[in-house]
Amino acid sequence: MPGASLPHTWSWQDERLSVRWVFGASWFPTLSARSERLLYRQLREQGTQWVASHGTQMRLIGAISPAWQASMVGQCVSAAVAFVRAHPQGSHALCLEVQEQGFWLVACVDGRLLSQTDCWFDDDAQLQEALRSLCDCHSDLQVVQSRWSPSSVGSEDDTPAFLVKQNPWCRFKKATTSYHLWLWIGLALLLVVGVGLWAFAGRSGIADDGLARTDRQAHDTAPAVMVHSPATVVSVLKAWHELPVDPAGWLLQRVDCEVHSEHVSCDAQYKRHKPSADNEGLKQHQPPGWMFQPGSIDQAHLRRTLALQRLALLSGGRLSLEQGLTELQRFSAQAASLTLGLRSQLGPLGDASFGQRARADQLTPVVTRSLAVELTLRQASALSQLAVPIRWQEIDLEINQGAHIDKRHGYLMLSLKGEWIESF
Repeated sequence: MPGASLPHTWSWQDERLSVRWVFGASWFPTLSARSERLLYRQLREQGTQWVASHGTQMRLIGAISPAWQASMVGQCVSAAVAFVRAHPQGSHALCLEVQEQGFWLVACVDGRLLSQTDCWFDDDAQLQEALRSLCDCHSDLQVVQSRWSPSSVGSEDDTPAFLVKQNPWCRFKKATTSYHLWLWIGLALLLVVGVGLWAFAGRSGIADDGLARTDRQAHDTAPAVMVHSPATVVSVLKAWHELPVDPAGWLLQRVDCEVHSEHVSCDAQYKRHKPSADNEGLKQHQPPGWMFQPGSIDQAHLRRTLALQRLALLSGGRLSLEQGLTELQRFSAQAASLTLGLRSQLGPLGDASFGQRARADQLTPVVTRSLAVELTLRQASALSQLAVPIRWQEIDLEINQGAHIDKRHGYLMLSLKGEWIESF
């Protein structure tokens, strides 16, 4: 029989499959295992008992209004996740009119749910307005408009094709997590990223013969250029994993990290998205090492400074121009974008900003090129393929709720800017 209607959510009891299909939920992207645990905790504090999940590397958590929890009887499943799993490729949207009940909008790109969809509306005008905004962001969206008269029997001829069978991936579950399980998963992911980035040294020829492990070792007899170690990005990403995504009515907007030689200053920017949110609520979710700083009525910041390891690039670790460009070409296939600037001669090797001072007969011009890279956070381990000596200047995280999703784009985008030491 048709389910009860509440704001933003509607459900339908499918007697044939003995499940209740849920239409309309709020979906939250999670940054890491820790942010997922924090999100679960916040949902439980707000009275949310049942949640659904979608995705693996970048997981979405779907929640419904606490006022609707009493209707979560029997086995409840997400209609949005069922739609997504039925469309593993391409960009698809469905505008479904449920006779005498309301209107539902859902969309996905290459088997990934668009978090701003799975919306239940009372009238068609609201749906069409949301659809226009969606099409502005996804010009290749294939839109299907359909009508459905749900019955207590739920015959296959009448029911949308993606609802004719249930899938275990669609089920709503209790909003509980195992702390130790997620801790080990988080550590394992960090280890994978770290090992991949450390491969940078081996592939580029910088390690062993080309890189001294500390600044003190830069005072060798041969001139050296100081670059950031492959562990630089790993340490920054590890700090990001501590940040809550949606704490106490605030929403994380982006994280900007400015690199200053041997340390990096990170600024996590939050926006108030609930009228009840205040600074004290955000401060209660402040991770260790991060400092709260108010901004305005609707903005606040969490800030932190981290030490960064640098390595000395000796003459034996140099790549030829051809080798360097080849490495960048290979990496560009994994990134959303890679932009290389014009050559710039910044000064002789031995200048204090690059390494130790050298004798006059050893001075050699240092040639650099600006480098800008964008890739999804889930592909961070691909930075191990960027096997050229780099001095980073910015390491940022951009969160795009309505982003186009494919193999090289996502909700969470890693943006890096720096200088490639082309020759010296």
